[in-house]
Amino acid sequence: MTGKMLVVKMMGRKAVNLEDFKDVPNPHSKMLYQIAKDKGLTVTQLTYEVDLSYTFVLQILKGIQFMSPKTASRIRKKYNFPMYGI
Repeated sequence: MTGKMLVVKMMGRKAVNLEDFKDVPNPHSKMLYQIAKDKGLTVTQLTYEVDLSYTFVLQILKGIQFMSPKTASRIRKKYNFPMYGI
């Protein structure tokens, strides 16, 4: 999927483009964005990859929500992200 736009079509809503979330300053947003970008995943595929709901992943990517420390730690360990900062 290199070089292609990652887009997910939502029922009756504007398509969600992963690139819309690349500048969100939230560290959890950055982590999820980086996982999706590195693996070439859409937002929907990312939800399965990290085992979180679609709505929750969107809220994290938008910077509205944070993951719990336990969830963030599980994902950091799985993908070898540093504890603080990306």
